Amino acid sequence: MMMVEQGFLSGALRSQKDQRADKEFAAYLKELGKYQKKAYNVKYKLRKQRKSQRESLMQQQGMTREEAEAKLGPLEIPKDENPPPTPVASSYFMQRQARIEPEAKKLACILRKNPNVDLNVLGEFLGEPLQLNHLVRESFVSTFNFRGLSIDAALRTFLESFRLPKEAQQIDRCLQSFSSSFHEQNPSYMESEDGVYTLVFSLIMLTTDLHNPLVPKKMSLDQYLVNTRNIDDGDDVPREELERLYKDISEREIVMSGRGSGIEVGYELWKDIIHRSRIFEAPPYNVVAESHHPPLLVDKEIFSRIWGELLSVLSSVYSKARQEHVIKLVERAYKLIAELGAAFNQQDALESAVLALGRHTALLVLGGSNGATKEKKGSGQASSSSSSSSSGSSSN
Repeated sequence: MMMVEQGFLSGALRSQKDQRADKEFAAYLKELGKYQKKAYNVKYKLRKQRKSQRESLMQQQGMTREEAEAKLGPLEIPKDENPPPTPVASSYFMQRQARIEPEAKKLACILRKNPNVDLNVLGEFLGEPLQLNHLVRESFVSTFNFRGLSIDAALRTFLESFRLPKEAQQIDRCLQSFSSSFHEQNPSYMESEDGVYTLVFSLIMLTTDLHNPLVPKKMSLDQYLVNTRNIDDGDDVPREELERLYKDISEREIVMSGRGSGIEVGYELWKDIIHRSRIFEAPPYNVVAESHHPPLLVDKEIFSRIWGELLSVLSSVYSKARQEHVIKLVERAYKLIAELGAAFNQQDALESAVLALGRHTALLVLGGSNGATKEKKGSGQASSSSSSSSSGSSSN
C-alpha cells in the first residue's frame, strides 16, 4: 500500500525523480551486462580450448576424462584489469533502492504466499524492467529453496508460482533471475549462471517442441544433444544429464501457465518437499519441560487440533495400501503420533494411535461388549487383558 501511495506501481504517478532513477538503473544494468558478457566470452574461449585438448588426450592416449583433466591441471583464467561497474551511492536509483528495497521484499513475500494473486498479472509484473520490478523479482526468486533439486524440478516449481509472460524480454528477465538463484544454491552443477540460463532456455524450447501439437516434427535426442553442445561456458553438460532431462520432459511437459501459488501445494512443490525430507537431516525430537520452552505450547496446541484428522487420513491410506514402503511409512506415522501424544501428555491421541494401528495389523482383536470395554482401558490394562483373552482362547 505504501508503494502505491508513493507512486512506484503506477507509471502515471511516478515522479520525475523516479523516472530518472529508472533510467539510471537501466543504464547501470546495461554497463554491467557488457562487462559480464566480455568476461563470459573470455572464459568460454578458454574452456572450449581446454575441452578440445582433453578430448585429444582421451582419443590419442586412451585416458579417462578425469585423467585428462588431472594432466591438464587447473584452468587459469586471466583477471580483467578493468573492474566491474559499480553504482554511485549518490545516484537517484541507489538512494531510491535504499528506500524501497525493504518494501519490495515484503511485497515479494505477499505475492509468493497469497493464493488470491492473479498469476497472469504477477508474471507481467515480474517481467517488467523497472527498478521496483527488478527488486521484487529478485526477492521473489529468493523465497524458493532449490538446494539439492534437479534443474527441471526446480524450474517446474518456479513456474508453478506464476504464469510466464509472453513477451520475450520479460521471459528473459524471469529466467535470468531463476538461473542466478539456482546457480547460487547449486554452484557445482554448472560453471556459471550463464550456462544455467542457456540450459534452462533449452528446456523451455524442448518442452514447446515436444508437446506443442502445432509442431509436426519433434526434436530427437540426438538433435537436442547437438543443440546443447558447449553450453557450460564452452564445455558440455554430461550426456547422462542431458539424456535424463530429455526423457523427463518428453514424458511430462514443463507447464508455464502457473498452477499454484501461496499455500497451495502443487505437484512439483510436493515433490520438492519429499525430496528435501530425504536429503536434509531433521533435528532429533527431544521432550523438554514446557515451562522452560514456551514455544512448545504452540506445538502442543497445533498437535491437539490435527491429530484426529491425521489418524483418519492414515487409516484410509493404510486400508488401501498394497506397497510395502507405503505401509511402513504409515506405521511410522502412527508411531510418531503416539510419541507426540505421550510427549504432550495427550492420552487420547496416544491411545487412539495405538488402537488404530492394532486394528490394522490384527495385533488387537476386539469383539462384543468386552472389546468396547477394552478400548477404553489404558495401555497397561490393555496388554494384560490381551494376554488373558489369548490364554482363554487357547484353552477353548
